[in-house]
Amino acid sequence: MYLINNFKLTIKAILLFYHFSGGSAMVSKWKTLYIDIIIVLISSTIIALLFNEFRESKIPLFPQHLFSKQCSVMKLSAFQQVRYKNSQCLIFDARPHELYKKNHMEGALNFPVSQFEFFYNFYLRDIPSDIPIFICGRTTSHASDKELAYHLSLMGYKNVTVIH
Repeated sequence: MYLINNFKLTIKAILLFYHFSGGSAMVSKWKTLYIDIIIVLISSTIIALLFNEFRESKIPLFPQHLFSKQCSVMKLSAFQQVRYKNSQCLIFDARPHELYKKNHMEGALNFPVSQFEFFYNFYLRDIPSDIPIFICGRTTSHASDKELAYHLSLMGYKNVTVIH
């Protein structure tokens, strides 16, 4: 109760000050406060970026798979025509198991990116690196598909295609 009354008195004092000072002093104090906050945010961001840049093990600011061009992209309709001609291929769904279980492409194996090491050893340990691999996650962003393709390309698989 004491805090509420104290808060009410503080608000009344601010309003009275604002009313009798014509409001200009209060507005200039708020502008100064906002400018100070902006300066602190910008300077701390610059310092953090510089610190990260000069570290030996720097943290990437953006996921590396976003800028990777190591896989090809194919439309779903084109894949459905080519798929049956080449039966020696693997089809992976990179979404989490719950989404895969709800709806997935016929013949696709679940390969969640979050568990890459486990599923890599499970599916691809003895598979040659030149076999065609298709990744279809049926999401709008295709982020997990591209990330899986990137990880597979790092493991030496060059014939990886993301299906849109």
